[in-house]
Amino acid sequence: MESEENKALQRTHYDDITLPIYERCLADESALVGAGLPQRYMKVHRLVEAYVDEQLGSDHSGQALVDFGCGWGEWACYFATLGFEVWAQDISEGNVKLADLRAQRNNLDVRIHTSDCTATEFPDVHFDMATGMALVHHLTLEEEQRFYDEVYRVLKPGGYALFKEPLKEMAWFRRVVELVPVRDKRNPRPSRLSPQWKAYAAQEHEPERPVSVAHFRQAFPPDKWDVVRVVPTGLFSRLDRLTRHTPTRTAIHDWDYRVFHRMTFLRKLFRNVIVIVRKRA
Repeated sequence: MESEENKALQRTHYDDITLPIYERCLADESALVGAGLPQRYMKVHRLVEAYVDEQLGSDHSGQALVDFGCGWGEWACYFATLGFEVWAQDISEGNVKLADLRAQRNNLDVRIHTSDCTATEFPDVHFDMATGMALVHHLTLEEEQRFYDEVYRVLKPGGYALFKEPLKEMAWFRRVVELVPVRDKRNPRPSRLSPQWKAYAAQEHEPERPVSVAHFRQAFPPDKWDVVRVVPTGLFSRLDRLTRHTPTRTAIHDWDYRVFHRMTFLRKLFRNVIVIVRKRA
């Protein structure tokens, strides 16, 4: 797929979903109050926070962070609560409006822009940390490399980039996962066993390119980047769709957080990978 076609599809897909949601949120003053993701994902937050603190220390006052592909602003707002000066961008106008509304309603200063992640207007060598949460798999291979070049441009020498991405699944395992419906406002999916599956499968969905752990180990030129960590995660959390009971889902994510690093021999079953790289000084 050509780059411009991919961008247009991504923009249209998310605007079609988020602009109506934005209008509903405007009318509901309680909407988007609370910075960050739902409670069941707090273990993921804490894991990412631990990696950020490992590289930058725990005091983030005076440190600048840019969140690429910010979506509804959950991560951008969460990082703002940690003390970072936060900038963010997304290609979707609807996503940016929702992210900006989230920041306003939580009294957080987050500078959010609508732009292409491969060609932003962010200042050169300004940021201590760059993040991209579930962004890279929406990019073509050409866009991915241009995105890394853009991250390199805006980071300070010695600055870090952290990416969290879904991993490519084995075909048989994806079919098993698809037996469980996804009740998500942004990307709902019926069960493969349901009468709605045939119509769902025939639709044109957002372009995705899930990648492997090996891909990330090779994606960063060694003259520009030091690869700090490539960590598969999200094994037990695949089961959270089997229940809507929040304490149970939280416990599942807790187990994932506690044991994921001990079970790398099952890496082909992991849901996500966390990648941390450092811009060479």
